[in-house]
Amino acid sequence: ANAVGHLSPCLVNLVVPSGDVLGVALYNRHSSVAARVLSEEPFVQIDANFFAERLRRSLGYRERLFSEPFYRAAHAEADGLPGLTVDRYGDQLCVQPTAAGLDALLWPIVDALEEVLQPKVIVIRQDALGRRQERAAVQKEVVKGQYSGPTELRENGVTFLVDLLHGQKTGWYFDHRDARARLAALAPRCPRVLDLYSYIGGFGV
Repeated sequence: ANAVGHLSPCLVNLVVPSGDVLGVALYNRHSSVAARVLSEEPFVQIDANFFAERLRRSLGYRERLFSEPFYRAAHAEADGLPGLTVDRYGDQLCVQPTAAGLDALLWPIVDALEEVLQPKVIVIRQDALGRRQERAAVQKEVVKGQYSGPTELRENGVTFLVDLLHGQKTGWYFDHRDARARLAALAPRCPRVLDLYSYIGGFGV
């Protein structure tokens, strides 16, 4: 770690005391997670082709689960892309790199997204709270297309409008989809329901 500390954040090959190389990782000496493993194959090139392969694999899972293109297209470690979240709203994407080490890889990531998903709009949200701890820049920008908002999404037969540039996080809590469907099924049995922290009405509607 001392040998590459001055380069942090950066890509490294992760080596254990025995000399075995565990793979390629994002290293950041300022992060609570010092190394995030991108590949268990050492010395692999992390470029647009690498990200495109991961995105195609995650897209294959989503297309089996969802009939419409409204979902979390990349969910960090779960899709082999630690520190990266990509939410898909039809032909618009909201990308949130929470790991500072991904900042230098943003253009390869954008190139991969264009190749795999062909979006009209890509919004980058580099404003997660953890980025300050990692001493990373905090900003928001549109890197492809023009974004005027709001963005339409459909879930469980209901249409919602979200703001990808100025809304909460990446615009929508896709991970609550099943919970919202469950509540909708239970609601007719309950005469009164109090909806706290409603954001844009995902549970209330």
